[in-house]
Amino acid sequence: MIVTLNTKLLGGSISFFQSVCVLGYCLLPLVLSLIFCRIVLLANQNTALVIVRCILVLAGFAWSTFASMQFLGDCNPPSRKALAVYPMFLFYLVVGWMVISHSAD
Repeated sequence: MIVTLNTKLLGGSISFFQSVCVLGYCLLPLVLSLIFCRIVLLANQNTALVIVRCILVLAGFAWSTFASMQFLGDCNPPSRKALAVYPMFLFYLVVGWMVISHSAD
């Protein structure tokens, strides 16, 4: 809802259901990184595996943010694209942090 409202206030044209579909679709890379991180957590934890988990989540975060920028970037004026992407960036950042901070306990 926030993404739709933000896009509308910035002069873009998008419906609520379009933004929900894009946000859900763009969550897939973070879901895949969660699955791979869970597999990595099955092994004994050491510094190398923590770095692997960080790289997996960073790649999923970058992919999610880039994909949502491509989908929703066209709905906004070019001069306001960064303002439109910021809430999505924060959303994927929080989800990525939840993935990386999940422990094996």
